Amino acid sequence: MLQVAGPLKRSDVRQFELLFDLIPDIFFYIKGTTGRWVTCNIASLRLLSLTKRHEIFGAREESFFPPLIAEAIKQDDLNVIRNQVRIINKFELIADERGQLIWVVTNKLPILNKSGEALGLAGVTRILPESDALPGPLERFREVIAHIENNIALPIRVPDLAAMAGMSESHFRRRFKAAFGVSAQEFILRTRLLAASRIIANSADPFSVISLRCGFSDQSYFTRQFARFFGQSPKKYRLRWRSS
Repeated sequence: MLQVAGPLKRSDVRQFELLFDLIPDIFFYIKGTTGRWVTCNIASLRLLSLTKRHEIFGAREESFFPPLIAEAIKQDDLNVIRNQVRIINKFELIADERGQLIWVVTNKLPILNKSGEALGLAGVTRILPESDALPGPLERFREVIAHIENNIALPIRVPDLAAMAGMSESHFRRRFKAAFGVSAQEFILRTRLLAASRIIANSADPFSVISLRCGFSDQSYFTRQFARFFGQSPKKYRLRWRSS
């Protein structure tokens, strides 16, 4: 936990900004008691497609991320602030400055005054370029994650993943959800959607072809899941990405 003498002052915040502005591959941020953004470093501004620090003040997650991701981040933030818990090395999915999904590792700590009252939180998030970079506690799942990423066009069964990890299926399901915050099935689905979003943004391929390449045998199901996660259809996603 981080402790300050009194209310969070601009001078306190500025010290963090100066430090983390020097680290281009780390996203640093401070949020207030309601989870709204207070400040961040330059790398975070770039991630959120902003140019000036004042633009972030008071912003909510839904201004930057797809609905399901925004809600998950918001719930984590409120848990850190209200219950004064720490989030350490959480593996999660966010959207980058192009609106495409990326895997990251996040750490968050509550900021408290001397009386122990929460003033907000401070967090750092780091991009994981590939599954080989999994942090220590998640290393046991490295082979599983690589298998999912390399076989998105094929059927992927949870019992097979459990065997790969050397666990019973029930134990694997529990440990996987504890490690990644989502079930193995949801993780597979999001990995497929991640791959699909990249193809949609960078090609003119028909959505029927993209859905098959990413493991969706039913295009209508693919469209529903894509809209559920991104808050817009594949067609609108492509148009928005191209217009930006």
